Amino acid sequence: MRSVASGGGCVHHGNGLLGAAAIDRAEARKVGLLKARGFNAIRTSHNPPSPAFLDACDRLGMWVIEEAFDCWRQGKNQDDYSLYFDGWWRDDLAAMARRDGNHPSVIMWSIGNETPEVYKLEAVAIAPILSEEMRRLDPARPITEAINGPTGPDMPGPSGKPDSAATQILDVADYNYALGGYECDHGRFPDRVMIGIESFPKEVDTIWRLTEQRPYRVGDFVWAAIDYLGEAVVGKSWLTPDKFTYLSDYPWFNAFCGDLDLIGPRKPPLLLRDVAWGMSPLEMAVQRPLPEDRVEQPSPWESWDELQNWNWPEADGKSLNVQIYTRADRVELELNGRKIAEKTLTEADKSTASFAVDYAPGRLPAGRGELPPAGRQDLARPGASDRPPDRTGRRGRHRGPIQGPKGRQAADRSRTSDSNSKLMRVA
Repeated sequence: MRSVASGGGCVHHGNGLLGAAAIDRAEARKVGLLKARGFNAIRTSHNPPSPAFLDACDRLGMWVIEEAFDCWRQGKNQDDYSLYFDGWWRDDLAAMARRDGNHPSVIMWSIGNETPEVYKLEAVAIAPILSEEMRRLDPARPITEAINGPTGPDMPGPSGKPDSAATQILDVADYNYALGGYECDHGRFPDRVMIGIESFPKEVDTIWRLTEQRPYRVGDFVWAAIDYLGEAVVGKSWLTPDKFTYLSDYPWFNAFCGDLDLIGPRKPPLLLRDVAWGMSPLEMAVQRPLPEDRVEQPSPWESWDELQNWNWPEADGKSLNVQIYTRADRVELELNGRKIAEKTLTEADKSTASFAVDYAPGRLPAGRGELPPAGRQDLARPGASDRPPDRTGRRGRHRGPIQGPKGRQAADRSRTSDSNSKLMRVA
């Protein structure tokens, strides 16, 4: 039997520009996009998903951690579930278990998301009641809970083994954004099964190396797998001297922290994930040229503003930051047939090699040393290819576009690419 870790992502219930309604085809498309990008698990954040979503996960082979609540008695927002928790938690858990318990894709239940009580002894009173009821409804599946902070004082778990207040009733202990806590706590609690059901995208290389090396860590879920409406610009980079703000007002509306954007194409964080997960031997991107005397500062949930593009005529002669993502020991970079840089990589480099390259039109290939073409990537500006770029190709998906009322097209996208099928910026 081969063990497989959960390479997952957190997904909100909405469907981007289509809104919050659960459209069957849109739900299936969302799961299919993630499956195609190497994800094998999804955490539903922070509520049970639609039946169509779970049907798609069953059909396509996607594991699911299904989350019941975003809060308990102590609320996070005005008019949230805390107003109804005491009167409805038992019925809502039962409804979730009855409706979704027969879905083979559901592998674990989560009883809460970063609830304020979890960091207090009050959690010792609430969490055991929820977990006990969930085990009565479904004795087979393990239970977890999203925890982002201290887990309270040490105390023995139900079996008498050493544990802590917030985790003693969980089958799988979560470590949201706590990359440094796994090995430390494994020494203190050697029997604890651990998972990260919320993590920063930029930490994927370190996280996945740890997951590959430590069998007690059973998986990780990035925040977030797909962009969503809300928590506006939590994942946006900013330019100095501007300061990072966690949330912004209108006209900002997108969180900008997904590995995929609102309509599906991959974003810069997914380039490194593709390498860490073995989906690609090498990926390369170029940081968008910056104004003079400005420095880009990515949010904790985002990487640099990068594009897989070598088409920057406004930056002629200026130095651009080129990032190469690979687990190779050495990388080489060429410009128009001339080797301009090389670098030896160690684990401390986190599968990333950075180069400052003076822009000149042409081809910018990178390779993992003396490797066949599969280990190379080539960015080219329009006109440098053997044939002109395709500026008009509309590529329909095999199932066709998502249809809105009366057959109106509800979602589709246009792509502009060069002859190497690399997406290019359109002026």
